[in-house]
Amino acid sequence: MSTQDDPTAAQTEGGASTQASGQASGGCPDELALASYLDGMMPAEDRARLEEHLSGCRRCSRAVAELREILGHLEADAEAHADEARQAAERAKKLVEG
Repeated sequence: MSTQDDPTAAQTEGGASTQASGQASGGCPDELALASYLDGMMPAEDRARLEEHLSGCRRCSRAVAELREILGHLEADAEAHADEARQAAERAKKLVEG
């Protein structure tokens, strides 16, 4: 059955079909499934299945590692900006209070 014949399938940017189940053709998880896994929002049963897949799929394991690295940088940047904002607020408060 082709993507055109399957109403639950969608075309990804790279041309691979993605099933509504969260798996791209070939059994690899799609981007939304990986994001759900990394966000900790994936149900335990699905998480276990994905982790089993990751143990045998270097491509997906690399994708998860890269996404984790990107998220780590984003979180570090957000924390740095939060600290800067707190410090600026403290300085402004001192200026206002005299």
